[in-house]
Amino acid sequence: ILGFLLSHFGYQADVEQTARSLTGIALMMTLIPALFHLAVGLLMKKYLINNEYYRDIQLALAQKQA
Repeated sequence: ILGFLLSHFGYQADVEQTARSLTGIALMMTLIPALFHLAVGLLMKKYLINNEYYRDIQLALAQKQA
């Protein structure tokens, strides 16, 4: 993925980078990870584990081990 993004933004090794490639590198270090973190956070809301659910899991595991 990183290689694709670097080539997409016009990155070239061992030369002075263009404004587009510098912007792409900045996006790859800031906005793109932030969007992935937001997506994961939204997905994790679906799998909320509260105290009651946690106790149920512990009971089920204890019964399975017994």
